[in-house]
Amino acid sequence: NPRENDLHAAHTALSIGARLTGCWANARRPYARLEYDDPDPRPMVLLIHELYAIVQQADNANVSLSERARLRDTFSRPITNRIRAFALQLDAKHPGAGGHPCGQGARYILNQWYTLVKCLDHPELRLDNNLAEGDLRSVALIRKNSLFLGAASAGPRFAACLSILRSCRLARINPADYLASVTPTLITWRRLQHANLPTPDLAGLTPKRWAVQHRAEIRSAC
Repeated sequence: NPRENDLHAAHTALSIGARLTGCWANARRPYARLEYDDPDPRPMVLLIHELYAIVQQADNANVSLSERARLRDTFSRPITNRIRAFALQLDAKHPGAGGHPCGQGARYILNQWYTLVKCLDHPELRLDNNLAEGDLRSVALIRKNSLFLGAASAGPRFAACLSILRSCRLARINPADYLASVTPTLITWRRLQHANLPTPDLAGLTPKRWAVQHRAEIRSAC
């Protein structure tokens, strides 16, 4: 069960039976900071951008996991080989632990290489953990508002609401449109359940499935 992480000590110290994978956003960061001030970082930024472009292509086409695996093996793997070769060049050009940021970035890539390329063999993984970090940031922002929920049952309900909103974001749909569409069905389902009558199937109401069913409407509204 691979999990993305930014190699923070708190993550690497965990022993939870999971294989940790690297974060390409962290690998890119030292080069992006110097991209317009130094000629060395620009090629690395462009190479990593190519990796993300392949992911974007797969996301836009809503391809299957097997097709995503094929894209990564056919197109992403050769790009990572070029990234490693360029990292070796930069490491030789900028030696020393406290030297040029490009050298430090190159050593980060080389030291974490086997965690960074795990995404090639696990197409279900993203290239970075930016989505998870964004979620943690939003939780931190509302922490004070979450201190006093009023009742023991409110906590799980609040967590469920956040999960729905986050799932809508991942599915790239407007939460208000989604909730307006599915809420009547949920109310009907609850009433039928209380009356011990047959209830409709709710499997198609998840944000991801709803997005697929309403994709044409979403595109026409954009």
